[in-house]
Amino acid sequence: MRKTAKEVLAATIPNEIHDWLWTAKIDELRAFLRFVKREEHWGVHARDALDICIADDNRRIANRVLILTWVAVGCGLIQAFGVVWAICCLH
Repeated sequence: MRKTAKEVLAATIPNEIHDWLWTAKIDELRAFLRFVKREEHWGVHARDALDICIADDNRRIANRVLILTWVAVGCGLIQAFGVVWAICCLH
């Protein structure tokens, strides 16, 4: 079972805290930040890890938006081709 933010912070083993921060999800990092001060060493690490998680999520969202944009462009081109075909061939 995964340790909570409070349990990890109480452990005081740097490697264990680093490993936990590396694999933590956004909600876990937010919980971790509630238990440390901003200026503390682990607070800086947690903010950095949270920034990385948010940036990774933003990248995934941007990729999905790009795919949806290409799908919309493709659908628009098919529709435009259909209109041109209908005008040219059905008159």
